[in-house]
Amino acid sequence: MIGQEWRNKIICGNAVEIFKKMPDESVDLGVTSPPYYGLRDYGKETKTIWGGNEKCKHKWNSQVALHDNLRPSKVSKKTIVGSNKNLEFRTGKQVKNEFCSKCGAWYGQLG
Repeated sequence: MIGQEWRNKIICGNAVEIFKKMPDESVDLGVTSPPYYGLRDYGKETKTIWGGNEKCKHKWNSQVALHDNLRPSKVSKKTIVGSNKNLEFRTGKQVKNEFCSKCGAWYGQLG
């Protein structure tokens, strides 16, 4: 039987961490926020280290790139991302990524 702390609840948090805490065979559906390819910024506290070596004393190198999903509009002289109407993203949003020069880990958020 599933404990009451998990039953019929909306739980907000990092899905990777939350699902680790849940009992096996206890979830019918998990709804998460999908990656938006740098279109959202959830704040520094949501950044996570992905891949690489857990024991590495990381040395982070920044890499800034223009958003790879930008395209010119056929109707106007504006640049657009899909149907996003947010001007900041239509005009050359820059995405900052950090990679460890020692082990190749990535530090950031899938926002």
